Amino acid sequence: MVVDIVKELKQQNSSLVYVCDPVMGDTRDGEGYMYVPKDLLPVYRDKVVPVADIITPNQVEADEAWQPSTFHVTATGWSHGDLAYTTTAGPWAILGQAAGAAWDCSSPSGSVGRLLTGRKIRTEKDAIEVMDILHNMGPETVVITSSDLQSPSGKDYLIALGSQRRTVGNGTTVTQRIRMESPKVDAVFVGTGDLFAAMLLAWTHKHPDNLKVACEKTVSAMQHVLQRTIKSAKGEAGPMSSSSSQAEG
Repeated sequence: MVVDIVKELKQQNSSLVYVCDPVMGDTRDGEGYMYVPKDLLPVYRDKVVPVADIITPNQVEADEAWQPSTFHVTATGWSHGDLAYTTTAGPWAILGQAAGAAWDCSSPSGSVGRLLTGRKIRTEKDAIEVMDILHNMGPETVVITSSDLQSPSGKDYLIALGSQRRTVGNGTTVTQRIRMESPKVDAVFVGTGDLFAAMLLAWTHKHPDNLKVACEKTVSAMQHVLQRTIKSAKGEAGPMSSSSSQAEG
């Protein structure tokens, strides 16, 4: 299993960086859907994510990735195995459970994401909370590569969000948050998530303490590759004939 390989390699090289792109689902017609069996979600959540240094989910995957099937309500939050989430909001008020109780989220009552916050990612505040939960699971760097959040620049722009949590020399934990807006491309591509993860790994290696610069260079490279791909595809397709144009119309 990849987790065993990562653990073994990290024992040999403590500086090794593992990037996890949790390819589990996406959005279709405004609705989230999964293209892997739900049985795989606990594998990602409990085994893969905790050994990752960088994780690059999209919004749907970020919603799903950290959701335990059963968690225990405590006086300050909830816990699931070695994982814990603390909140001052009083989760039992949302869950209708007393401290010390267990809540089984395999029931039709909804997902943990909705139970903990009353909603999935619908605002940047929601996204920050989800990224913090993912940080607590292990990854130092979390980048939500795409979201349905409304961009101030308009509907033709896509928002990505990032968070990097580092421990500096004096033992203090420092967290950097970023938001990126990029123009949407009117085309369908396969493999953009792979390219994003690979570019992010390269640029975070170059700028390990500056997620903003690393993400800006990643998005810039993505935009250039996509535009060149479109240009190349149009060149290979050649000009549309008049008969084809009439048929299309």
